[in-house]
Amino acid sequence: MLSEWHSYIIAMGISWLPLASWVLYRALRYDDLSQSVQLQRELEASRYIEHTPVYDDDYQPRFH
Repeated sequence: MLSEWHSYIIAMGISWLPLASWVLYRALRYDDLSQSVQLQRELEASRYIEHTPVYDDDYQPRFH
């Protein structure tokens, strides 16, 4: 039927299929996760209030 070399190559290919499918799944899922994480960060940034005082143009600090 198949030579020993061909059987070895087919066995290696079959054994690597789960790893390749897992890597592909993670790569496709990473795009979905990165988009959702980016949207969540933008939402958190929009709620973020910077605690920097706003001064008038004629503000004079009391201490130098």
